[in-house]
Amino acid sequence: MNETAAQPENETGDILGAAIGDVAEKANETMETEPEEMINLTLKIYSNFEAAEINGLRSLELDISKITIKSDGEITLLGPRTIELKDTKTKLTVATLEIPASNYRAVDLAVAGAAGTFELSSSIPGILAQIQKKGVIIKSGERTISLNRQINESVHLTIRFNVGNVSFSKPTFDNTLTSIELTTYPYCDTNCNAQCTKEGSFESCYGSCVQNGNAICNGNAVDACNIRCNCPNSDCTYTKDEECRSACIRTEQDGSTECKTDLTSSCPALCKEKAEYLTCMKNCKSRC
Repeated sequence: MNETAAQPENETGDILGAAIGDVAEKANETMETEPEEMINLTLKIYSNFEAAEINGLRSLELDISKITIKSDGEITLLGPRTIELKDTKTKLTVATLEIPASNYRAVDLAVAGAAGTFELSSSIPGILAQIQKKGVIIKSGERTISLNRQINESVHLTIRFNVGNVSFSKPTFDNTLTSIELTTYPYCDTNCNAQCTKEGSFESCYGSCVQNGNAICNGNAVDACNIRCNCPNSDCTYTKDEECRSACIRTEQDGSTECKTDLTSSCPALCKEKAEYLTCMKNCKSRC
């Protein structure tokens, strides 16, 4: 009797357990389908090579083992590569990639070796200067630079090498003097950001890109308002038309208008692959 009475209770428990399992499984599936937010990172290298040229340095090949950035895990920004530092007197773009938005704790830089070419001047009249290549001693090949920064926007990370003290008599590259510069750019400016990434001077290209784009928007706004308010060639016959035109231009040239938002926003492209498209669009546009 007792076994017969207990059986429906067991069945009910089994059904309830299965239902809970289904809910948990669906919840896990929902979490798995939500992709992590990705941002653009551009890695640049810069040096004060001009200062070392005074000491006779004519080239300096730096063998980089790797450059990584750390959050919960480690992301390799650059693998083994030889960089000619005379090419980094202006910022040199060496990598462009996507990384997850996260709180990044540090950047690790490993330098394996270096070789310099030096021009040795002669004090003897009639004897030309000599060019000699020489191995450069690496001081502190492993370098960890603290970051501790939440990065949620497109970012330019610049590695700055100090080579000013490298000379033929003291051929030592001091990696402890290496520093980083981090500059973030909103998603709203990704179009100009991407366009200017490969330029020698990002800052001037970026400013010009946004300025020119806004100028086009402003010109289109004036043309549209002239037609809308019956003022061909900006010549308004009636006062009410001039008032209409002025109010129209103020509205159309506002930074939040559709023209300027489209100019500097990559939200639709960013969010089209996201499972939660509407949420992504809302969060992305709020940055503008």
